[in-house]
Amino acid sequence: MEFKQQYTEGFRQPAPTLFKAYASDLHSFDRAYRHFITKSDDAHGDILKGLIEDVENLYTQWFLDELGDAWSNALDERWELASIASQTKFFARYVLPILERSDREKAFVIISDALRYEVASELQEVIQKEIRGETSIEAQFGVLPSVTRLGMAALLPGSKLELIPASDDVLLDGLSTKGAIARQKILNQNSRVEATAIDAKDLLAMNTDEGRAAVQPYRLIYIYHNVIDAIGDKASSERQVFSACEQAISELLRLVKKICNSINGTNVIITADHGFLYQRRPIQEADKRPIPSSETVLESKRRYLLGERKISGEMRDTTR
Repeated sequence: MEFKQQYTEGFRQPAPTLFKAYASDLHSFDRAYRHFITKSDDAHGDILKGLIEDVENLYTQWFLDELGDAWSNALDERWELASIASQTKFFARYVLPILERSDREKAFVIISDALRYEVASELQEVIQKEIRGETSIEAQFGVLPSVTRLGMAALLPGSKLELIPASDDVLLDGLSTKGAIARQKILNQNSRVEATAIDAKDLLAMNTDEGRAAVQPYRLIYIYHNVIDAIGDKASSERQVFSACEQAISELLRLVKKICNSINGTNVIITADHGFLYQRRPIQEADKRPIPSSETVLESKRRYLLGERKISGEMRDTTR
């Protein structure tokens, strides 16, 4: 409620300014809501009902609605901001400089599925307290649609992404990005160093000797971590998505400690394929729009429409 008093005039700003405002400050409202819902779930009882209702109204009817409208209105026709780092440049911007510093440098890249920015910000604070070393955080301009198969492909080294409609694959420079084997092939081919892809659960289960042996031959290690999306992307378990965020922070801290303390890693980058939106109050049927049927729509999902050309204003509203 104090936060709202700081933004009595809303969020209307140019898109680059609004993007930076979210990265520096506005994301803290998402975090506060996540913490409130987690703690109110633990509290049980009826004493918090009135407060929960107030917080829900504040978050859904003010923050999400106002910020969403401000962002939509600030954007131009193109999904890009010249002054903001794009997710499609991730490898060139963050990973390649490490590999080019020396032929002995290793880069560990942890990709945590659906690790949204505010959770990553909290993770950074936890890492700073628990591990010696320097940490920093930077927001990227993600790809659209914000789905796993496209976000994962964007984080690999390469130049041309092709989203295949009605397929669960995305091509990068003509190569499939589906699955760990395909991604490892791209890592080796396009990074021009020895590379491997490891599941985070497998690495966490290894002892020190096993962990060192698993990464020793490689200079580039991509580690795939899936806790938040595994829980939050299913209707049957999405109610637990905020507790999954806490679990993800705990596991990622363990993973970074293992890399830095047990297998002598010094360069660790943590990123995500996409984030997520969640509100505890169910969306009312009156607030939903029907998905249009049109020859221009190549793919329609709950979160997005994919069309081969620009969609009319009425149809564009249905994706909100």
